Amino acid sequence: DLFEKGFEDKYHALVKGLQEMYQFDYDAEEELARFQQYKDIMEDKVIDTVHFVNSAIRAGDTVLAEGANAALLDIDFGTYPYVTSSATTAGGICTGLGIAPTKIDTA
Repeated sequence: DLFEKGFEDKYHALVKGLQEMYQFDYDAEEELARFQQYKDIMEDKVIDTVHFVNSAIRAGDTVLAEGANAALLDIDFGTYPYVTSSATTAGGICTGLGIAPTKIDTA
């Protein structure tokens, strides 16, 4: 995760391992500088959505979860290869938003 401490160390370790495995030249510092530019642009736009949504629920706010796909498009239960990359069934609310099943109601 670009926003985690230690990202650069993990990045350098991954690049080193790949270079040892596949023997290729790569300017890791240039790529890291580009990542830093992306981070600077996105930093104030990125939040921990699990915390945000659960805080809203604890505060008594209504959270609306909208689903646009049918069960047969679900990544786990759908008709592969014609699936989407996420869980489209009601359980997707829990896995996708990080909401406990006990917090879901129809109100």
